[in-house]
Amino acid sequence: TKSPLEIEIEVFHDGPQTERSVNLYLSSSVPDRPGQSEPARQKRDQRIVTLGEGESQTVSFAVEGLEQGTHQGLVEIVGQDGLDCDNRRFFTVQVQPAWRVLMVAPSPTKREAIYLTGAVAPDQFRRSGRARFDCDVITCQELSLTGLDDYAAVCLLDPTALADDTWENLANYASAGHGVAIFLGRNAEPTGPFNSAAAQELLAGKLIRKARRLDGNLFLAPRDTQHPILSELAKLTVAVPWSALPVFRYWELGPPAQGTQVVVPYGDERPAILDRPLGEGRVVTVTTPVSDSPND
Repeated sequence: TKSPLEIEIEVFHDGPQTERSVNLYLSSSVPDRPGQSEPARQKRDQRIVTLGEGESQTVSFAVEGLEQGTHQGLVEIVGQDGLDCDNRRFFTVQVQPAWRVLMVAPSPTKREAIYLTGAVAPDQFRRSGRARFDCDVITCQELSLTGLDDYAAVCLLDPTALADDTWENLANYASAGHGVAIFLGRNAEPTGPFNSAAAQELLAGKLIRKARRLDGNLFLAPRDTQHPILSELAKLTVAVPWSALPVFRYWELGPPAQGTQVVVPYGDERPAILDRPLGEGRVVTVTTPVSDSPND
């Protein structure tokens, strides 16, 4: 995609105060045939850092306009010192088209999928070619007729009951190394189809009941940001105001399936977001929807 390549490196210094140049070099591509010569590296950016005795500093670069393909690069502290061998760091990056994501939503799909698609691939990013994801939206009824192999992930937004063979196709798709996310909402009633053996191959646990917390005192309560789902939150310099984002209804689940991890609980300790490994892939179950319109 046209998203910028962002690189951060920590520079440490031992000795009297000094000023050094940190340079970023990139080659346009790497050889794709044995014996093919490597293209020359080009200097793409430079930072000047001033460090005192025992100090460190984070140096950041952002490179725009990389073509699709494999690129190799180098970040180098210019000049000689007592330990030149650690003044270089190499990296390789693959630039590829936006990941395709399939959004499966009840009708009307445009309304039901608007919030998640807008968050995953904002309009301004799509128009400028910088969106990391390319979203297709279909109805729950169309899912059984849609091939999944071209998609990196499938998201079920408040899905209606699915046939057993559809659940099985999703389980096979996840096991092959893809991602499936299931956001449970009002359409999970009646619970029978969601508690079937086929559905439980994917879901994090059996649906027990739809809980109501209309007092507005229930919200997501993540304990840490170590899980990849929450990694972006680790970059925030201020706390997320979770208490200002109440959850009024959610699904209580039975004992979690083997290997399932609670990524985010609610404030009452019941699970909100669960991650279940399945074969080479993963299935995320969210016990409250992301598709409902704000209303009374």
